[in-house]
Amino acid sequence: MNFSGWNDINLWVDNIASGEEKIGVGIRPYGLHAGNLTALVAYPYLLCEQFKKREKKEPRFDFDIWLNDIEPVSYVGADGRRKSADAANMYAGETTFQFSLAPDGFQGSLVDYWQPVIEGVVRGVIGAEFPKVKLEFRRASELVSTPQFKQMVHKCLTAPEAVGTIIEKYTRSPIRGAESFVWPLCPDCHAPIMNSKLGHELLSGQSNMVKGQHEKHHKLNKRIEEVAWATQFRMLHTVRLSTEQPDLWIVGLDHFPTNSTYLLEHLTDAFGIMPYQGDFLHAPLLFADGDKKFSKSLGNARFITPDTLIKVLRENENQGVDLKDAPVSSDIMVVGADFLPDYMLKNRREREGTLLQENSAYEQSDRPKRFASANAKGAIENEYVAGILGVPHL
Repeated sequence: MNFSGWNDINLWVDNIASGEEKIGVGIRPYGLHAGNLTALVAYPYLLCEQFKKREKKEPRFDFDIWLNDIEPVSYVGADGRRKSADAANMYAGETTFQFSLAPDGFQGSLVDYWQPVIEGVVRGVIGAEFPKVKLEFRRASELVSTPQFKQMVHKCLTAPEAVGTIIEKYTRSPIRGAESFVWPLCPDCHAPIMNSKLGHELLSGQSNMVKGQHEKHHKLNKRIEEVAWATQFRMLHTVRLSTEQPDLWIVGLDHFPTNSTYLLEHLTDAFGIMPYQGDFLHAPLLFADGDKKFSKSLGNARFITPDTLIKVLRENENQGVDLKDAPVSSDIMVVGADFLPDYMLKNRREREGTLLQENSAYEQSDRPKRFASANAKGAIENEYVAGILGVPHL
């Protein structure tokens, strides 16, 4: 069942919630702007707040906060440029968060860099106010070994046209490039091997051996569960819901409009995995500049403290919320306030305001998107990608 917006929080609390449900939410692990804070922090907080207020007892929800580390750091469209608004054509522009090198000389990946920040904000806001809820932080890469993930990969690589037909139908957008939704990563540089239509003999025969080669690096010849993958978010989300079966999944309307549940149902059926049995709670669509949809790629992202965002959403019953009158900042650090680790604070002034400037510069540029290459450690080498992430150029 789909629940959407503030009124439906109360509807779910009054008619379904016991206070001990398993609740899931996912995030691409970089940055904390108002968009991802809405589903990640604000709506879970409001859900707990309303349960406590209406049921007169402390919530004991079990929250799984998923870090989508096997998503590509950036997507590109059918024309090879950075993905903007084309819902059907989303291809891996580079490696995943799991293998992208973090900035500031931090020893680890982007997901290693951002996880303590994300955890700090979630625990500092939700955990501090509702101490009996359970907060568990998980990485999507743990799903690769599951039977559901293997079945998804097999279908996407052996019958991409069938999967593409479903995507086209429910996004109402034609696929203009190769029908490619999941990509094995090069064992040497972790760049995605882009041809997923058996051009590299991927998934040869019935052996489930994934074969391919990126440039002049070592050839890939491993079983599905032994391969590192980049996965489009729809494929990942379908597998995760089937595998985990949370009672409620919180998602933003910008990524999953209410009719997207039909898309997930048909993908589940195509992959031959168990349908999701729980409910969805859709957090509202944000507008940051009048009727202009909130979007990093459109250059109108906003950063806002969690307490301010919660207040704005608490006072707004609409499915679309305009942040133009809310106190916002161009400083990506503002959302972390009291929860940031030392390595995030040391170069704060260098980061302040860079995200919107870089996004605006990219959108005005006619330069084609370069597929950002990755070295043996998976380092990001594209200066625009660094700007999109809101981090200093590497």
